[in-house]
Amino acid sequence: MSKFIERLNEAMRPPPIPMGFGRRAAEGKKKSRILLVAALDKPYADGIAEMVSGADAIILPVDTPAKDIEAAAKEIPDLPVGEWLTANDPKKLDALSKDGCDFTIFRADRMGLSVIQYEKLGKIIEVDAHTEGNILRTVNSLPADAVFIRHEGSEPSYFTWHDLMVFRHIADFTSKPIMVTATAPVSDREILPLWEAGVDALVVATGQGEAGKMLKTLRQEIDKVNFPAQRRTGKREAVLPRISPEAPAKPEEEEEQEEEDDE
Repeated sequence: MSKFIERLNEAMRPPPIPMGFGRRAAEGKKKSRILLVAALDKPYADGIAEMVSGADAIILPVDTPAKDIEAAAKEIPDLPVGEWLTANDPKKLDALSKDGCDFTIFRADRMGLSVIQYEKLGKIIEVDAHTEGNILRTVNSLPADAVFIRHEGSEPSYFTWHDLMVFRHIADFTSKPIMVTATAPVSDREILPLWEAGVDALVVATGQGEAGKMLKTLRQEIDKVNFPAQRRTGKREAVLPRISPEAPAKPEEEEEQEEEDDE
């Protein structure tokens, strides 16, 4: 499985704290409950490790050459490397599966089903913020690993109450991890409501110079948050209806005996 998808699932559903001597050690390992993803403006040959310091994964631009993806994966072996995809290109998908790419993000209306055959490649499906509920219901049963909410607006744009409503609405329809883009600085007091609304990862554009400052600042803000053990409103889980067996009909003789007893 994709390393990044594993990290997303662990952040969303952390393992239980063991009892006994291992409890203190487990409690001492602080884990962020919202992951931070650095979206690079271009592939960099040098200095990429320092540029994405504090991120949990990186995303390279559309149409990044295979050699650049492989070089990035070798430069930062501890960070999963992903790429945006805009079209269904079998040759591109085959190259991605061999050059160190860990996951992809793609639009549902532009990607063919051939991507499903690449089992080790994480599949993150883009969902428009205005997608209707009857379509969102299908997401949970699709062979995708996570959901990226495409919420277009003016940039830089701070998160609003309406954003929380949109994120919560989509989270109610899926138990998969949810990713959104942060285009403006976010404080630790804003991060917790985002997490409670169902957000599991923030994607931040980064690069050299000023472009990289927001990533480092957001890392510091996330580390300040004391995340509860569970969300106040958890993500939707599949609930099967409970069917009880019908009570067997009483034999006619028993019914007649009961009537006689009543008389």
